[in-house]
Amino acid sequence: MREELTHRFGEGFLEPAAGRYQLDFGGYAEMCVDGRQFAGVPGASRRTSHRQRRPPSGLHEPLGLLLLLPGTTDAQHVGDEAVRGTPCRVVAVRAGPTGLTVWVDDQHIRRIWLEEHASPWPAGALRTVTLELWDFGVPVDSLDWSRLPSFRADS
Repeated sequence: MREELTHRFGEGFLEPAAGRYQLDFGGYAEMCVDGRQFAGVPGASRRTSHRQRRPPSGLHEPLGLLLLLPGTTDAQHVGDEAVRGTPCRVVAVRAGPTGLTVWVDDQHIRRIWLEEHASPWPAGALRTVTLELWDFGVPVDSLDWSRLPSFRADS
């Protein structure tokens, strides 16, 4: 149980231009639509029993990580590595007070990785957040944005 709470893994759809996403973690789902976040049981209506959360601006939100990048004040190439078979440049980035590692190919951001000392956790504990992006250009208009996603819970 501890492993599941401390190492969440979700899959979903992210549409940065529209400011929305859907993530399914199996027994828990999150979505952001119309500037509001919702979380709860996969497949349930976002308008019923799901709590509304803060706007998606935090470091631990997919859109929040992407929103940090326009504020980049320093970037340094630190290596090369493939992400899902795509050759990428690995770049250490400073965006305000936040340090990130970003994997980019010739067209897309493929991965963002954040490691931070987590203040609510025990002293010396680290928290890492990884956002990995692939299958660019997939149509999302057919997704049901009125319900929390359940595509992973069904498997």
